[in-house]
Amino acid sequence: MGLMADSSALAALQAENVRLIALLQAMKAAGQLRYFGITTSAGRRHGELAQIMRSQPIDFVQFSYNLLDRKAEQQLLPLARERGIAVLVNRPFRQGGAAAPVAAPPAARLGG
Repeated sequence: MGLMADSSALAALQAENVRLIALLQAMKAAGQLRYFGITTSAGRRHGELAQIMRSQPIDFVQFSYNLLDRKAEQQLLPLARERGIAVLVNRPFRQGGAAAPVAAPPAARLGG
């Protein structure tokens, strides 16, 4: 797929996101749901996520954030705080990788 096709696909996806957010806003106003938000697990999508956070009245976001992947500290966490958007952390232990450096020693080392 060429750059032009990628740009067209991205524009279509963004238009669909705006349509879905408008639908969710209407459902919230009608009392059909209490909260709605958006998610991504791809760091390359942080710019798009931030754009939606700035322009849409969402209640929460979910993105990857852990000791090994701290990109969210640069833009997403401050923006969420500023806009009053709740944050759900995706992959807090990075599938165990973030906990490995601080893993407990084997029981044998503890005298047991």
